[in-house]
Amino acid sequence: MPSHSRRRFLAAVGAASLAGCTLADGTGLGGDGWPETAETTTDPLPDESNGWPQFGRDARHSGFAPEVRIDDPTEEWSVERSGGLATPAVVGDRVFVYGSTATESGDGDGECMVDALRASDGRREWRRPLPGFGDAISGCPPLVYHGSVYVGTASRTGIHVIDARDGSPRWSHETGGSINEAALGYRGTVYSSTGSELLAFDQRGREQWTYRTGDDRLASGSPAGADGRVLYTTSIVGTVVALEPGGTGSSDWRYVREASFGTPTVANGAAYVPARFENSRIHAVDLADGERRWKRPVDLVTGLATDGDRLYGATGSGDLVAVTTVDGTERWRTTLAESEGANLDTRPLVTDRSVVVTADAADASGSATTTAVDRRTGERRWSVDHAVDRGLRGAVAAGGRVYVPLYASDEPVYRLVALSDR
Repeated sequence: MPSHSRRRFLAAVGAASLAGCTLADGTGLGGDGWPETAETTTDPLPDESNGWPQFGRDARHSGFAPEVRIDDPTEEWSVERSGGLATPAVVGDRVFVYGSTATESGDGDGECMVDALRASDGRREWRRPLPGFGDAISGCPPLVYHGSVYVGTASRTGIHVIDARDGSPRWSHETGGSINEAALGYRGTVYSSTGSELLAFDQRGREQWTYRTGDDRLASGSPAGADGRVLYTTSIVGTVVALEPGGTGSSDWRYVREASFGTPTVANGAAYVPARFENSRIHAVDLADGERRWKRPVDLVTGLATDGDRLYGATGSGDLVAVTTVDGTERWRTTLAESEGANLDTRPLVTDRSVVVTADAADASGSATTTAVDRRTGERRWSVDHAVDRGLRGAVAAGGRVYVPLYASDEPVYRLVALSDR
């Protein structure tokens, strides 16, 4: 396991000037007053494996909800936050939302919190304020795993864990910096990236092992889990590393290229890894040995989603594109951000028949538009215009609803909208 000096990484969504937390004082409590470990584990929620409990829905980050079919949706309900909002997690009849409220003065003295909302109408069941960092949130989507909610935060504490049933604190862990990428729940262990380290915890908060990325290797994607391996990607010196979940987290293989790798998506025994910026390509890497199956140039600005047959991603030219998982052959391309100044930079969501993305308006006076296209042909199926002008990170789907995070670029308004055919 490499252990080198680390370089600091400032993520675009990180906050400047955060209130720090003190180190543990031997009482078993962290500097924020939360326990450092939990005495017991929590039981999984009903239907935890069938909703959208973590980033990309599952450990493979497929972004695929084949049981959800939406044909002619309208807005069912919405909630707003004034400070920030992350993509939600959905399990059963609960929607778990990590967000913040800002003060009117905008001085950063607002509050961050995790809310459990009713999926049927958006009403709040419980709220857990998070300590120590005002209204600055990391944008890290919550993970619901075995009955607990894991949140990466914009503070030195980094990780806070909450009982999903009642919102009570379970444990927190001092990371020394913001956690900007979603945690992974896989084979009984939770994995969280600091940008320079991958930390493995059991469900009580006891650290199992730490993998250090080393010089010039900074992680800006979420880890994935599949086929008995945890996949972790880095940028600057681009690496895909396959780690053993148990034991010490030793590596099975490495795939190294001059690329800036993002979050892997796994299907058919391969990791499909987007490389961004000047070397924008999709790399297909065999899970068994780390050898490259294929790579194709695609101007991606988002992560990938897959239904197993095709990969879907958004491009810098405002197109939604589909390529095959077999060899990367392009199947269709549909332009969804057509106006000058409009962007398409939300991660695709794949449902029973559709691929769903949200395109930004050209300016603050316009409306962001969530559009579904046929996942076989790329033809448009439906669209919904919103009251704000920007999409945010990407929609999720569960229980017959699509949840779309949005924000207004000219005022502090973040909105989560639930769409359904009801």
